[in-house]
Amino acid sequence: MTLTRRDWLRLTAGGGAALALTPDLLASLARQEVLARAIPGTDETIPVVGLGSSATFSRVARSEDVTAIRNVLQTFVDNGGTVFDTAPGYGASEQVAGDVANELGIQNRIFWATKVNVAGRGGGGADPAAARALTLVGTYTASYNIVHPLMALVFGLIGFILKRHNIPVVPIVLGLVLGPIFEARLRQALGTAAGDMAIFVERPYSAGLLAIMAIAMIGIALANRQRRRRERTAAAGDP
Repeated sequence: MTLTRRDWLRLTAGGGAALALTPDLLASLARQEVLARAIPGTDETIPVVGLGSSATFSRVARSEDVTAIRNVLQTFVDNGGTVFDTAPGYGASEQVAGDVANELGIQNRIFWATKVNVAGRGGGGADPAAARALTLVGTYTASYNIVHPLMALVFGLIGFILKRHNIPVVPIVLGLVLGPIFEARLRQALGTAAGDMAIFVERPYSAGLLAIMAIAMIGIALANRQRRRRERTAAAGDP
């Protein structure tokens, strides 16, 4: 028997997939059971695989004949499925699936995983209040720890103060990300120079960069000062 490259790739891929299977999954497959997981913070379990409704399901829901949807939902529930993923943005899927489930009497056997839109059905921008509320809910449900939404509120308050005083956020984010790296390099340089700060101005390149940064900071401060002065002058001159 000649083993081709395609056969070898197929066998290795199948072996790798078999090694990735967990004992629980193998046991469920052997018993032909639906693998389920508990919802965090509750005792309710739901299958790890559900039924989506955003593509083909949505196209069928817009048609006159929904027999296919009726058969799919009935077969889905009869074989142990419960999680049905839908959303108002999926067209007629949510409405039609709800109507069909009510007709079949299986509405209470389905776990309806729907969403809340922060934008209106007719399009347009998202509602800022709804977006903030969903953000807080999401930070809590990620781990069910009240500290996380409190941290989100604190950082939101900091962002509000920065925006109120026209302080750019990008430099602060860059400082938080690059700060530890710069600090490590600073300690390394000072360790090399035995703590002598003159190492940063002894060489032309480092001294030149420090001079450019100092000039840029002074220039930005003076420009902001002049801009605020012009704004106050313009506000005082308005009738």
